[in-house]
Amino acid sequence: MENPFEVLAQRLDRIEELLVKLTVKSEQPAPLPQQNKYIKAQEAAEILHISKQTLYTKIKSIPHVKRFGQLYFIKEDLLEYIENGLSQSDTLKPHPKRR
Repeated sequence: MENPFEVLAQRLDRIEELLVKLTVKSEQPAPLPQQNKYIKAQEAAEILHISKQTLYTKIKSIPHVKRFGQLYFIKEDLLEYIENGLSQSDTLKPHPKRR
């Protein structure tokens, strides 16, 4: 028959090992939840502060991906687009004088 004090000592050692593992895991930062990488046209228009219709008319100059008939945008790309300013095709042209 086993010595009950040895059994207790083995169990306490096992508990200590588990506590150390839990402590190490709790010290590591929790991973951030994965955010949706792609956004749809309505949200892209809101980020750019333009209407959805304007978004569609300027689509050639705005970074996007088209899959299965849907347009998708990456928020970081849109912010970079804003920071870089107007593209060549978006430059404003003077309005012709009316006579």
